[in-house]
Parts: sequence; C-alpha cells; structure tokens
Amino acid sequence: MRRLAALPPAEWETILPWSDRKRLTLQLFARLESFSLDPAVRQAFEERREKNRRRLARLRDEASRVLAILQGAGLRAMFLKGFTMAPSFVPCLEVRQQYDLDLYLSERDARRAHQLLQERGAYALDLDNEDRANHLPALVPRSGWEWRGDFFDLDIPISVELHYRLWNPEFERIRLQYAEPDGSATGQLACVVLHMMRHVFRGNVQPSHIYELAWFLEHHSEDADFWEQWRKTDPALQELGAAAFAIAARIFGARLPQVEIPRPVAAWVQRFATTALDQQHAGKCQALLQLVFVRGWRDRWTVLHRRLLPLHLPGPGPRAMRQTRYVAARAAYHVRSIFGFAAAAVLWLWDTR
Repeated sequence: MRRLAALPPAEWETILPWSDRKRLTLQLFARLESFSLDPAVRQAFEERREKNRRRLARLRDEASRVLAILQGAGLRAMFLKGFTMAPSFVPCLEVRQQYDLDLYLSERDARRAHQLLQERGAYALDLDNEDRANHLPALVPRSGWEWRGDFFDLDIPISVELHYRLWNPEFERIRLQYAEPDGSATGQLACVVLHMMRHVFRGNVQPSHIYELAWFLEHHSEDADFWEQWRKTDPALQELGAAAFAIAARIFGARLPQVEIPRPVAAWVQRFATTALDQQHAGKCQALLQLVFVRGWRDRWTVLHRRLLPLHLPGPGPRAMRQTRYVAARAAYHVRSIFGFAAAAVLWLWDTR
C-alpha cells in the first residue's frame, strides 16, 4: 500500500477510471487514507467519497419510498445486498458504490410490486434470459439523464430489482437446496456466494463483489461458531462457497477458512481466477468451472451450448439485415472463442491430472 500511495498524479489518472468502473475506488481509499497522498490525488478520492455519501442518502430516501408503497399494498419484502453488506462485507456503507435497490419477495408479490411501481412512473428495462432466471426486469424512474463518464454522478437514476429467487437450478443446471433468505449470518453469506458465483460463471462478476467476500473471510476465518453453522447448510451450497472463497483468496489474498477445495476447482482458480478482473478478455473458461458442479451429460451439454454459442437469430423486420450482420459478427467471435475454450480446457485438465 505504501508504494501505491507514493504514485504520482499522472499514474492515478489511469488507475482511478479503472477502479471507478470496477467499484473499488472507495475501498481503495479506505486502505490508503492514512498514508501521505499527493494533495490532488487525495482530493480526487475525497470528492468521490462525498458524492457517494450524498448518493447513499438518496438511496435511503428511495428505499423508504419503495417500502412504503409495498407495505401499503400488504406486500412483504426484504433488502438483499446493498444496505445489508455492512459491517460483515464492508467496513461501512460509505465505502461501497451502490446503484440500485435489491429486494426479495415471493414471486407473486414480486409481480404485484413490479406492477405497482410501474403505475407510479417507473419503467422496466429489457432483460436477457440469464437475468430473467432470478428477478424481474429492473425498474428505473423516467428522466432525461445521460451517461457522462462519471461513476459517482449524483443524477444516475436509482433502479429497483425485485428478486423472487436467488438461484435457478433449472437454468444454472446446478441443483441445491436453499431456503429463502432469513437475515442470518449464514443466510447472508449464502446470498453473497450465490450472487457472485452466478456472475463468475457468466464472466461478468464485479471485482468489488469478490473483494467484499474477501473482506468477510479476512474478518471471519477464525470464527469457529459461524463455520460450524455454515457446515450445516446444503452440501452443494458449501461446494459453491468453497469455490467462491478460493477465488477471493487468489485475487485479494484473503485467509481461507477450514473448507475443502476440490482439486478441479483449485486448479481452475490457480490458472484462471484473475480473468474475473477483466471482463472484456474473460473468454469462455468460466464454463469449465461451472461444469465441475454440473451433474449429468445432458446438463453439461446445455451449459456448453449456452456459454459457447449463445446466438439468437433475428426475426423479420426493417432491422433484420443489420441484426443479421450483428449475428454473423457474433458467430465469428464465438467460433474464435471455442478454440480459446478448447485450449483452456487442455491446460485445466493437465493441471488436474
């Protein structure tokens, strides 16, 4: 950290946009604040932190408004992620970049809540099939906001996501028994693990999510009572948790609890875990990790087909030609990716021999 703190402002002009995008800037400042920083660098950090504090106040106001609407309709909901992350996964909420509100409801209540919020002016964003597996389309207020390159822009609309499950075994092809979130420490860790691993498999996990899990492990690895309770959860959940813990330890140096890491998982983590930090070049190797947990050749084929060739042909219409060119370009990309996947598979199998 001392070497990082000593970097000149010109170096930070490259680092800060990256850490903003990866949602790590405020966590980084929390680690560097006690060091001697260049005044311009410190000011850049402090401006971001102040904006985030003001945004957090907006988030709390919006959360109260949404809850009032739902409670007025007799709907029961609980928050996921977001406000629940401190102090177990972050030291305080002021150092966590948050852009939306995640709530968990029964499926029936979620659909009713979705309708109620749309009636009050929100509109639903489009979702791909993978997102639809766990929550309804995100709702955002109507506004004229446009992206200006500032991840701490106070005018970024606050979206609301209504979840009715945390894991879809039919979509993920990984079966596990998991009860509804209950606010317990093990339940909260389960939520974090399932959310993180779902996005690891898709190659779009946020490094901040891995860092938050690493924070938890660093501060709870010696908590024998907690891990005794964790070992009473579903074995499949524990296996996914072991993979998540290993990734957090590999990338951020967190201390691992006393859990068994299967050899194929350990080999994947050692060779490929750092790809989670660069989504643009993640490739298809995440499918290898998912296959470790999938049972049955039919399910494995489904996963491979979805990950390696996720193509959707365009229907007829005025944009069909443009869509066709897009699909052709994507097809060429996926063909190249298949060769990269095959090479990664050979290396991974060699490591697990």
